[in-house]
Amino acid sequence: MTWQLLLTISILSGSAAVVLQRYTQKNSQLNPLGFIFWPCAIASVLLIGLALIRGFDTNWALLPKFNLFLSLILWPISNYFYVYAMKHSEASQYSILYTTRVFWTILVAIVFLHERFPEAVAVGAIFLFVSCVLALWEEGLSLRNYGTIYPLSNAFLAGTAIANDGIALSHGYDVISYFTLSFMGTPVLFGLLSSAARSSAISIARNSRQFLGTAMLAALYVTSAVTLYYAFGKGQELSILISLSQIGTILVVISAAILLKERRYLTRRLAAAVVSFIGVLFIINA
Repeated sequence: MTWQLLLTISILSGSAAVVLQRYTQKNSQLNPLGFIFWPCAIASVLLIGLALIRGFDTNWALLPKFNLFLSLILWPISNYFYVYAMKHSEASQYSILYTTRVFWTILVAIVFLHERFPEAVAVGAIFLFVSCVLALWEEGLSLRNYGTIYPLSNAFLAGTAIANDGIALSHGYDVISYFTLSFMGTPVLFGLLSSAARSSAISIARNSRQFLGTAMLAALYVTSAVTLYYAFGKGQELSILISLSQIGTILVVISAAILLKERRYLTRRLAAAVVSFIGVLFIINA
């Protein structure tokens, strides 16, 4: 498959995951950590199965241990902010604020992967910033507003983690084998360190509907992550791929309005999504 098709699959599955994550958490009284524990745990099992079928990559010389360690730390912390962002903000607002992760991914990619940074990319990044301002216009940027600070914190950590994974995989280690190890960080750390996560996970496991939702999330997260890095392996720069993936923001805004009935400030958020898309167009033509 071409990198364009792989990226399209990543965008569609990632956008669907955001909407489904919000749907499963929207009216739940359970601790949010359980809603990321199971997707990551099930994803780990799926990846282990794929790795065993394909053959697990044991060429450890190609795997930077420090980058894997960072991935095992950065993603669980990022996921912590992610599920709390899903609790305190609507899917449309979250998806727009989450576009700021492109700044951190590009920054790390430039420094460590020595990727280029044309002026058009800078212009596109400015459009992405403006889209975030539009999304926050009604509520303002305040550290007391969890609906703002959680998505932005998630974006910073995820953007850094994505670039870190790109650095790790640039050495030639197998994508499936890498994520088999990386996805284990969240369920292991939350399971060991958080009694609230364990309690929530047990309650979800007893509810077949909720558990099925987390299983679907696992499949979507695995698909989105693996196809993104396979696209990276096709020779396209990671900073460009992450920038292009912001197209999913428009999909999330529209899907949330239709499926989740989240239509508050819909006009302004659609405008923010369009501005974000314009920023992506600048980056595409860089």
